[in-house]
Order: sequence, then C-alpha cells, then structure tokens
Amino acid sequence: MAWIESHEEPALGWNVRRLARKAGISHAEAVGRIHMLWHYSAKVHPLDRLDVLVATDWHGDEQVFVDALIICEYLIDCGGSYEVSGWWEMGGKRRHIDKERDRMTPALRAEVIHRDGSFCNECDAFVSDPHVDHVVALANGGKTEMDNLQILCREHNLRKGAR
Repeated sequence: MAWIESHEEPALGWNVRRLARKAGISHAEAVGRIHMLWHYSAKVHPLDRLDVLVATDWHGDEQVFVDALIICEYLIDCGGSYEVSGWWEMGGKRRHIDKERDRMTPALRAEVIHRDGSFCNECDAFVSDPHVDHVVALANGGKTEMDNLQILCREHNLRKGAR
C-alpha cells in the first residue's frame, strides 16, 4: 500500500483554488482529486490520459480537467504521457524505498556481514546482532548494493536514522 505524506499546503495553496475554478469543482473536491492522483501515481508511473481520469474518478469534460491540471502545474505533459508534479517527493521516494528494501536478501545481508566481519563501521565494536545499514539512506535515493551497505551496531544505526 502506498503511503503519501499530506500537509496543509495543498489544501491552502493558490494552485488548488485555481484548479477548482478552472475545473468547475469545489475547493474540497479539488483537494481530494489531487490526493487521489498522487496515490495512484505512486503505483502507476508515468500516466496516460485514461490513468489520470481513473485516478481522479473524473466523469466530466476530460479535456477541461486535464488542461486544468497542466495549467495549475499538477500534471506535466510529456507528449503522450503525463508525470505528476512532485511525484518523487509524494510517492516516487516511497516506491523507491519499498523496491530497494525488497532487494535486501538474506544472502546479501550475509555477504555484508562476512565482508565487514560483524564489526560496527562507526565504533569498531564487535556486534553480535549486526544491523545492515545503507550508507546513503534509501530516503535520499540510496540503493541496496554492496558498496552502499555497511554494518553498524544498534546504537549507531538508530542514531544515524535516514542520513
């Protein structure tokens, strides 16, 4: 299931009010349809016109609605397909993290432990329960590859977080 962080900004921003006016819908409906689009785009990317309409459950004039999304900078026309503005921040990052977490196999974990010898890369202490950590955090675009993995003790892994 996709998780999309939501803030007051989309609901209070001038773009959402502009979208509501251009599409002939209420402000609340515009906020809801934008969120629906972001959630859908976390699974399907890039989008075609039908994806946009299905994602937003739009039943009105499709040209008016798609044009309004483009004019209000919620949608980027890529000549036959569409990208959702802010896609990486809204859902792409979450999708990347999920995909990369799935790549952490028991064999890869064992290979990192064998390479680092069960010693924390921060304090050099022997670790009986080693944490395999991403040097560049997944949230920052890091990958689950040998050269981006290290062993940390529990204390250093929890202290590091997504840095």
